[in-house]
Amino acid sequence: MALYAFVAALIVWVVIGFRMAFGERRLPFWGRPIPPLASPTLVHRDQLPTTTHFFCNDMMVNLMEEPLYQHASLVYFDFMFAVITLILLAGSVLGLINIKAWMTFIPLCLLVSYTVGAFSL
Repeated sequence: MALYAFVAALIVWVVIGFRMAFGERRLPFWGRPIPPLASPTLVHRDQLPTTTHFFCNDMMVNLMEEPLYQHASLVYFDFMFAVITLILLAGSVLGLINIKAWMTFIPLCLLVSYTVGAFSL
């Protein structure tokens, strides 16, 4: 069950979960569900927005920070937090839940619960 949770969460996270959790806003509590691997910047360095600065003449500047890792590394790093959360949950219900119910629960929990929490943070 833990191995299935890892594999299913990887597929769901790479297909739509990452952008729902860390992408552009679609709803007040969710991001736009587009695949992060379709990004042309997958192997290039990622660009993260910095804090918005206001100058004395009311000019707003929002620069982009370019860290030293690729975008794919960020997708995998955030995936590991998502899957560890689900596998910790598996430890509490491992012998009590049916495998078919578990196979339905993992993608739904990742999309409905984890992505909403990650987006709001």
